[in-house]
Amino acid sequence: MQPPSIDTENVIGEMRAQGVIPAVRTSAQFESAISLPKAPFVILLKGDLQGMQRWIGRARKSGKELLVHADLIAGVGKDESGMQFLSELGVFGILTTRSQLLRSARKRGLFTIQRFFLIDSEAFTSSVEQAKKDQADMVELLPGVLPSSIYRDFKEKVGLPFLCGGFVKTIQDTEELIEAGATGVTSSHSDLWQYHLG
Repeated sequence: MQPPSIDTENVIGEMRAQGVIPAVRTSAQFESAISLPKAPFVILLKGDLQGMQRWIGRARKSGKELLVHADLIAGVGKDESGMQFLSELGVFGILTTRSQLLRSARKRGLFTIQRFFLIDSEAFTSSVEQAKKDQADMVELLPGVLPSSIYRDFKEKVGLPFLCGGFVKTIQDTEELIEAGATGVTSSHSDLWQYHLG
């Protein structure tokens, strides 16, 4: 059976309009995020299998698509079986630093976001090479407080849409990142979640 296909361009357009995508770690953050009227996507950064099953149901009832950080969900295998399980649960997509999980998730029709930590010039160069090789639907660049020229350079070299996250605390940070070419921002700061571009 073929996995359902995702209209990647449409998803990226919706993320661009959303502006700031809530990245949640706690039940309280999750409940707050799914109550937002103009936020179709929520990212689950931490959790366990039992909690995630409940959260997927709550997200669906609220009309939200849930993306999970596959590297950080306890009880879910970091392999093909784990990605199959997430797909069957109804997860919309994953974030991961692991190339093999991207490939497995893509086979199962999940939206894929590859995370990169740009801690120095060597990490930048290896991230560019890996992003070109893996071709996730999108990348997330961390931290989100680097000079804008780094994000522009990454986009020029890789050509994939990207999100920024980590240490993004103000609307000004968000606007500067979007001006630098980011599709949007991921943030655990709930005071930013109401920021929208569309």
